[in-house]
Amino acid sequence: MGEEQMVLAFKPTGSGRRVLDTQLEGYEKALSDLGERQTDVMRVAITAGENGVTLFEVCSFLNLPVNSVSGRVTELVQMGKLQDSGKRRVNPMSGVNG
Repeated sequence: MGEEQMVLAFKPTGSGRRVLDTQLEGYEKALSDLGERQTDVMRVAITAGENGVTLFEVCSFLNLPVNSVSGRVTELVQMGKLQDSGKRRVNPMSGVNG
């Protein structure tokens, strides 16, 4: 069996209401204090929505190697801006469960 890869999900701040204006404010706030690469990762995670995104999917989308992205993902998790969604899925590039 393959190694599992966590699926990351955007962790919005605020009331949690599903109102578009509130969501947009949350997104803007989430991105306002980030570096360029962190912002790129967050935009991918936000775009993924409820499906979430794996590290390798972020790398594929941004066309960047894992070592250029994994540190930013770790930083964003530590900042509370991304979280482990609890989901796992197969990496389509390698066939490894991720």
